[in-house]
Amino acid sequence: MLEAWRARLCARGLRDAYDRMRRAMLGGELDLKQALAIAQSMDAAVDMLRETTKRLAPGSDLRRAAEETMAAFVEWRVASPRTDVSRRAAARFGARVIALEEAAKRASHGETASGAPDAPSSEPIEADETPIDARELERASRERIAMREKDVAAESAPPAKREPEPRRGPRERPSAPASSSRRRGRSRDRA
Repeated sequence: MLEAWRARLCARGLRDAYDRMRRAMLGGELDLKQALAIAQSMDAAVDMLRETTKRLAPGSDLRRAAEETMAAFVEWRVASPRTDVSRRAAARFGARVIALEEAAKRASHGETASGAPDAPSSEPIEADETPIDARELERASRERIAMREKDVAAESAPPAKREPEPRRGPRERPSAPASSSRRRGRSRDRA
């Protein structure tokens, strides 16, 4: 049951990022910073989905949907950008994300990840009600995305200039030679 909720959160994250990307591309407003942020949130959701998929029962509808979604994501990622192949792969990925969300919804509202029906609970979960553990997962996912964004920002920032070591000025040099030259000058004056 928990894995179904995790898969559903992954699907929501992917769908949100996919929709943001499509809206930005259609509006012609997708700059590099936006594209990077969207790609990072997609990567985080796919990483979470990959871990979740390992725990799903082999042969279940949810596992199959998760595997197909990840395959569609990879297919889209390797396609050359701004080509027909890329557009078709993006459309397939969007359709797989919707199918994953539906499969996760079905599994979390009456079936376990193995496909067997759950025992009826005393209080049925409302369609929009999210249990505490799912909220925690969502929060953890957001934190992970924020950490990735900080890491990428740190990597892309120019290296900080190291402050040069303070050089010794003429005043800081040993004063022995200067004093000896002064003595020489004084002795000349006396002569």
